[in-house]
Amino acid sequence: MRQESNECIGDFIMNLTLAIQYCRYEEIKAGKFKQAMLVGLRDEKAREYLLAEKRDLMWEKACDIASHQERVRQNLQQINQSKAWVISFFEPELAVSLVNTAGTSYKQQSSVPPCYRTTSMVRL
Repeated sequence: MRQESNECIGDFIMNLTLAIQYCRYEEIKAGKFKQAMLVGLRDEKAREYLLAEKRDLMWEKACDIASHQERVRQNLQQINQSKAWVISFFEPELAVSLVNTAGTSYKQQSSVPPCYRTTSMVRL
């Protein structure tokens, strides 16, 4: 059983559990549940975290890890979307600010006093 492209982790776990109960696979050990989850998961990071856990990983813990990884991925997507919106919102103002700063920095440079080394050399 594989996780569908539009299926969240929670639904996948529920469907996997129901399929196992429906098919009367109660005698299957919990390790087989974890293997089925590992094979069926779409999220590569969640799979990596599950594989990195100890061999005595319980089914509930495996479900928690997979769900947590999905939430992390969703939060990162939201952050990236909001970051793109903020950048697009402030981009015109930033461009004007950079142009204004570039124009004033040249004027400021001409009013800066010369280096102390050159003034001391002139006095000699």
